[in-house]
Amino acid sequence: MGEQKVRKPGFKILAIGISILCVLIAAVVLLLIFVILPTNRYNAAACLMEEGKYEEAILAFEAMDGYKDSQQQIEACENAILQAQYGDAVALMEAGKYEDAIAAFQALEGYQDSAAQIEACETAILDIQYRDAAGLMDEKKYEEAISAFEALAGYQDSDAQIQQCRNAMAYDEAAALEESEKTAQAALAFSKLGDYGDARERGFALWDQAANRATIAAGGYHTVGLKADGTVVAVGMKKYDQCEVGDWKDCTAVSAGYRHTAALKSDGTVVATGTNKSGQCDTGEWTDIVAIGTGWGHTVGLKADGTVVAVGSNKEGQCDVGDWTDIIAISAGGYHTVGLKADGTVVAVGLNKAGQCDVDGWTGIVAISGGEYHTVGLKADGTVVAVGSNMNDQCEVGSWADIVAVSGGGMHTLGLKADGTVVLAQATDFAPCDVSGWKNCAAVAAGGMHAAALKADGTAVASKWNDDGQCNVRGWKNIKLPN
Repeated sequence: MGEQKVRKPGFKILAIGISILCVLIAAVVLLLIFVILPTNRYNAAACLMEEGKYEEAILAFEAMDGYKDSQQQIEACENAILQAQYGDAVALMEAGKYEDAIAAFQALEGYQDSAAQIEACETAILDIQYRDAAGLMDEKKYEEAISAFEALAGYQDSDAQIQQCRNAMAYDEAAALEESEKTAQAALAFSKLGDYGDARERGFALWDQAANRATIAAGGYHTVGLKADGTVVAVGMKKYDQCEVGDWKDCTAVSAGYRHTAALKSDGTVVATGTNKSGQCDTGEWTDIVAIGTGWGHTVGLKADGTVVAVGSNKEGQCDVGDWTDIIAISAGGYHTVGLKADGTVVAVGLNKAGQCDVDGWTGIVAISGGEYHTVGLKADGTVVAVGSNMNDQCEVGSWADIVAVSGGGMHTLGLKADGTVVLAQATDFAPCDVSGWKNCAAVAAGGMHAAALKADGTAVASKWNDDGQCNVRGWKNIKLPN
């Protein structure tokens, strides 16, 4: 038999040991790769997170590719970042830095109640702007306040505050007009403010001073006088009850038409009597009236707000006054109506066959009067202008001076001079009214064919046509003097 090789036992053991060692090394490597290193990295990321270094922690957790709960930790970090940003935004809000806070909350893209916080910041900004606007208003910087409230676009009661600013400005302007003795303009300005403060009361008080409230009036065939106690007297034709004024009380002005009579009462209402064929006496529903006028068949009323109402015949358009504004005085002619505007210009509607409504170019007018077919205007300098029929020289007023009041009648015009005398425009071949001896007069009134005047002592005089007793005013006493 051949000789066999015998392996030594130590070699086998060595081989086994090497194998075991390799397994151990592999295990250690695997442990290092899959356990120790990831754990260390996880722990390091966790430490970053605990230190509040959330951005770095997120990067570290993301590098672990889902190890353990790294994804949840990433979400926790992101939430912590959002929470910190939310806290910063709240701090800005509490510090009153609302614009910065809004930007910060907007960056949170709906996190928690950031949308509600944005609204709260916007409201806080509006509140500040509202207080600033109110402060400007308190300082009477109304123009600036209006701009500030307008920028609020309806926030809270900003629209109402804008109107209050405008009312305050208008009130101050009205007060300035009153101070500069532009009484009629001031009365109109206050009245337009309605119930703002004491504007209504001040307006009516000024209208009492400024309105062209006649206390003596001459109609077609009658004459009317307002007594100091508010009662009314009348003489002349009674056929149409135009003189039935015995029970009238609390009147502040009178006006005589062709065959009717009207009176303004202290409460701003109007009473009327006489022929009512065309509805010229239908004034029962009028309110807030400050002046009146009567024509041949119509009646007009000036309201405190500068608008005008009219009733009666409108065949010639004499009642088409519904669009008039800023009127401070009115007068009714035969078949036309005249209005004086606050700027001293004049408007007229109605019959214009004789040119009695051609007043468009008039300026600087302070008083007006409508005759039967003509219109008269008193200028601020005491001169007089007239348009319309001049068949009886009723428009021959170009040489008049120092006039303080005018009145247009049927075919004549009266002017009251500053010295209390009276001038007349009427052809001499028509048996004119005789006013040459009249002195100490305080008001004049031209009727259909007669003239009347109120004297400074409260008595009255009248001249010319007296067939119906319209000039029988000699016994009148205590007639109220005009303002």
